[in-house]
Amino acid sequence: MTYQVGGLIQAADINSHITNVNSILTDKGLTGLSTITAGQTVRAADWSSITSVVSSLGAHHNVTLSSMDTPTSGGTAKFINVLGTNIASINSNKRNAAAQGSYGTNIAGTTTSSAATRWARAITFTQTVTFASPQAAQNFFNAGGQVTIQYSHPAGTGIDGVFNALASACGTLTISSPNSGTVRIASTDYTGFQRIGGSGTPVPYATNAGYYGLTTTTQTMFKLLGGTYTNPAPGGGSYSANFIQLDAFTSASGATINLVSTFSESTTGGLLTTAGSTSLVTIRPPSTTYIANTWGTPTLVSAAVSGS
Repeated sequence: MTYQVGGLIQAADINSHITNVNSILTDKGLTGLSTITAGQTVRAADWSSITSVVSSLGAHHNVTLSSMDTPTSGGTAKFINVLGTNIASINSNKRNAAAQGSYGTNIAGTTTSSAATRWARAITFTQTVTFASPQAAQNFFNAGGQVTIQYSHPAGTGIDGVFNALASACGTLTISSPNSGTVRIASTDYTGFQRIGGSGTPVPYATNAGYYGLTTTTQTMFKLLGGTYTNPAPGGGSYSANFIQLDAFTSASGATINLVSTFSESTTGGLLTTAGSTSLVTIRPPSTTYIANTWGTPTLVSAAVSGS
C-alpha cells in the first residue's frame, strides 16, 4: 500500500482492496467491482460501494467485521484502515455460510427414489443432481450449498428389521464443497462428505470426498454393515453382513453429480423384503439474503431403480 496518513489516497490504494474483494465475488460467480483509474479522484461513493459489498460478504460468511467509517458525500474521504483486515477475514472463511436458503413450493428441491416392489439380494438407486454448467455447480458449493442423502425402509422383523435399522443408522449423508478441511455452514462444521446423526462405524467413509473431491471415477463414499442386529422373531439369526452403500462420481465436466445407493443382503441368501426401500436426495441451496443466485436451479432426477 502507498497510502500514508495525511497523504493523498491513490488509485492503487483502493484498487488493491477491490482486487481482493473481486476474488471473493468471482469465487461465487458474482460480478466484481470496477477499479479506479489512475489520476481519478477517489470519491465517497467509491468507498461506500466497496464497504457495502464487504459488509454483505461478511454477513453471508458469518464473519464479524471491524467497524468501517465510510465517508459521506461532500465530506473528506478518509482512508479506511480496517478494510484490508476485514477483507482478509472474509477470504479466510470464503466457503463458510451463515445460513442456507430454500426452494419455493414450485421448485423441486428433493427427489425420492423408491422400490415399488419387494426385492431380494440387492436394490440399487441411481440419482443425479445436474447444474446448467460446471461453473454453476462450483458457484453453488462455493456459496455454501449442499446435497444430502437419506435412506428408509419399512419396519419389520428379519431382513426388514435389518434395513429399517440400517437406513436409520446411516443418518443424513451430506456433500459440501471441500476436498480437505472443513467448512462451517449454518453453525455446523462439515467435512467435504459427512454423516449427520446415525450410528455405527462406516467403512469406508470418504470424509474428504466433497464436491471438489469427486472425480469421473466412481468412488465409495460410505458403507455401513448391519452390525449386531439380531432377528427378534423366534429362531433369532444375525444379519451383520448386510449393508447400505453410497457411491458417487461426476460427469459433464462436473456439472452432474451421480449418486448410486445400494441396499445389499445377498450374503444372507436372498431373503425377500417388504416393498418400500427409499433413497431421498435433497438440495440445500445457498442463502441469497446477501448475495445473488449465480447457480440457477439444479435438476434432480431418479434415473433408475434396479433390484434382484
